[in-house]
Amino acid sequence: MKNITKIHFLGMIIISALSCNQNNFEINETKWYLDIADGCGSYFYFKNDSIVIYECEIPEKIYGTFKIYKDTIKIQTIRGEFDNEFPVGSRHRHKPVNFKLYVENDSVILNMHNQRFIKKSN
Repeated sequence: MKNITKIHFLGMIIISALSCNQNNFEINETKWYLDIADGCGSYFYFKNDSIVIYECEIPEKIYGTFKIYKDTIKIQTIRGEFDNEFPVGSRHRHKPVNFKLYVENDSVILNMHNQRFIKKSN
C-alpha cells in the first residue's frame, strides 16, 4: 500500500511540474492587431507553428515560424510575400530576422518598437 501511495504522490508531482510549463493562453489560429493609422493596421496571425506578419506601412506579408516559451513567443521570419519577384541576392528580398513577442493579458508586446498588439476575432 505504501508503494501505491508513493507512486500516486510521484505522479502528482510530475503532473504539477508539467502543468507549470503549460502556456496559459491560446495562440493557435489567432490574429493580433495594431492600428497604425486610419485604414492602416498591422497584425500577427498564428497558425500551428507558422506565422504571417502583415505590415501595412510596407505593405507586405512576411512568413515565418514561432515557438512559445512560457510568456514569450520567439519568431523567426523566413521569406517575404514578394521575394519571388526579385533575383536571389537582391536587397529587395526579405532577410530572415529573429525577434520576440511578450504575452501580457490580452495583448502581445513587440519590445523593439514598444508596440502592443491586441487579440481580435477572426
